[in-house]
Amino acid sequence: MKITHIVLFIMLSFSQVFAGETNKKIEVAEKLVDLFHMDKMYTRLLDQIQSSEIAMMESMYKEEGASDEIIKAYKEGTEQTMKVMKKTFPWDKMKAMLVSAHAEVYSFDEMTALANFYQTPIGQKCIDKQPQLSASIMQSTQAFMMKIMPEIKKELKLNKEKLNKQLEKKEGA
Repeated sequence: MKITHIVLFIMLSFSQVFAGETNKKIEVAEKLVDLFHMDKMYTRLLDQIQSSEIAMMESMYKEEGASDEIIKAYKEGTEQTMKVMKKTFPWDKMKAMLVSAHAEVYSFDEMTALANFYQTPIGQKCIDKQPQLSASIMQSTQAFMMKIMPEIKKELKLNKEKLNKQLEKKEGA
């Protein structure tokens, strides 16, 4: 009986130590997320996704000869989808996921070192320039995608024709 009590006491002590370490790790992960101003980055990212999606699809629709009405309807649909996404996946849910991911990937010491770095002037400079860097990458990626879009469309058309032929064979058999 005494052995059981001792074992339970030891297990309870360890679980409290681990819980304390976990809480400290979560606190440092939250500090990192806050240091990066990820709430602002999240909002900008959603806005960039929306505008690049609209621009890319608008260009594609125009190229295919779609009417202004269709393009307008697509744009409105995309805007509505993004409103729903922002409503159903607000910042607090995203923050919880980011904190959890940081705590899972980095050790307490690593997160502490990162937080210490990002509090320095050069660390803050890296954070401040991140949106500019992301916008530049997004713009380059979008330009590249527009360049290769004709090839992608060609491949999609060939695949569609191939699948249609396969379906016709199955239906004819």
